[in-house]
Amino acid sequence: MIDKLLNIERINYKSNSSSQDFKRNLNNILNQGTFKFKYNLAGKFINDNEFKIIDKWTIGVYIRSFENDPAYLRGKIIEKENGITVKVSVRPNSIFPLFGFLFPILGLFAIFTTGFGQENNEGLFVGLFFIVFGIIIFPIGRLLRNRLRNKFEQYLDLKRYGYVHWPKKTKKRATTMHTRFIGRIAVSKSFVDTAGQRQLKIYINDENNI
Repeated sequence: MIDKLLNIERINYKSNSSSQDFKRNLNNILNQGTFKFKYNLAGKFINDNEFKIIDKWTIGVYIRSFENDPAYLRGKIIEKENGITVKVSVRPNSIFPLFGFLFPILGLFAIFTTGFGQENNEGLFVGLFFIVFGIIIFPIGRLLRNRLRNKFEQYLDLKRYGYVHWPKKTKKRATTMHTRFIGRIAVSKSFVDTAGQRQLKIYINDENNI
């Protein structure tokens, strides 16, 4: 519940790379140089297996508060037998969910205290502005969060844990049995149609065994 209110997303990634290879690739991205813009990510390793990432540069978004970046990503590398698992939490600047909930509440309060504009039209307009502003700013935070997450996935070629490309769903037909007698031979046909491939099994038994 708290994660939804604060717009926090937690993701597990699985990679076949070794821990050292992944750290080297991530370190190259985060330390590409000041005037190189191939990767729009910046950050650092907190310790040997944990790191935090922000946008290197952002056009049109600058926030002056106790947090100055549009979004934040924090991750932990866990070594496994066949590669690594990267646990990540990514969230927007706290100002977006805070204003997204605070402003609509203030707007409703302003509307109620002015008697829905009967006592003060300015209070009604202010209340409506606060409500609209809160409704707009919350998804903006989610957009900035998703943008940082997508760049992280793209640059490091990561797939979400448990993500599977399923084949086209096909209906499995029930097995039908047909038996007919030809002289002293009994022929039993079993038809199974799965994923568009038909398999035919023919069992030939002596009439005495039926």
